[in-house]
Amino acid sequence: MTKNHKLAGVTMAFIAAAAGGARAAGETTKNVAELECKAVMRLGDEDRTATIAFLHGYIAGKKGQKVIDVSKLAEATDKLIEDCLDHPKDKALDVLMKYAQ
Repeated sequence: MTKNHKLAGVTMAFIAAAAGGARAAGETTKNVAELECKAVMRLGDEDRTATIAFLHGYIAGKKGQKVIDVSKLAEATDKLIEDCLDHPKDKALDVLMKYAQ
């Protein structure tokens, strides 16, 4: 499987997870800028992974990045999780932006 196919799979997983969660909560949209750390941390493993991958992609897109360093993404993810556990009311996107390359 190519990297593009893997990324597409992660993106589709995020969309499916977000859509399923939105239907259950009666919502159809989510503002990524308003997503609190505690909401991300409460997700199941696969949904949390997909959501964090989406946030990484969102930040990379905003920066116009076409090349990523996977080890830096993993490091930023670890820092996001640590920070979110300590500050659950913080916005996940803001936290990750502090650590993203």
